[in-house]
Amino acid sequence: MTRLGMAAIAIALAWFGFLVMTSAIVVAVLRPDVRLDRIVLIGLTLLIGCGFAGRMIGASIRCPSCGAGVLHEPTGPVHPRAIRMPMLNYWATAIVRVLRGGQLACWQCGNRIGVGGAVTPAVAPTVRSTVEPVLADDLLARHRVAIRAGNGMYVLGFALALALYQWGGFAANDWRPAGVGIEQERITNNE
Repeated sequence: MTRLGMAAIAIALAWFGFLVMTSAIVVAVLRPDVRLDRIVLIGLTLLIGCGFAGRMIGASIRCPSCGAGVLHEPTGPVHPRAIRMPMLNYWATAIVRVLRGGQLACWQCGNRIGVGGAVTPAVAPTVRSTVEPVLADDLLARHRVAIRAGNGMYVLGFALALALYQWGGFAANDWRPAGVGIEQERITNNE
């Protein structure tokens, strides 16, 4: 296995550790009677250990063409052929693409880099798509129903959390109804 593959796997394990640790903390907050100390410790160990190892291995990996660090977030201008997945930055996109297909695109020169080190030269795009700017009023008109629905759900959740304080049997200094919204199991156990 190459260094690029090892770095991608280590960073993916760190992401998994973060997910495990966060999930265990949420379950521990919702169910104080459940002890999840070891699971939180395992998640924290994966997050710190694998994250550190992945970043250290990734720091030494450079694009063979331009010398840019391929597992770093870009600090300068980005090549038009650099690939970025929706809701991920260039660094996370590189990790996911190595894990899924074994190839990533250098953010500086646009060359495709395979896990084995093979480089495919960047070709300038033949057709460049342009996105027309959208006015804020047009966006507001187009998404008015979704905005109102989201605001209504927020107000409803806040009102239900306040109602739980009054009639749900929670102490005035208990923050769980406001932090979680509704704790259905607690309500059914109190009846």
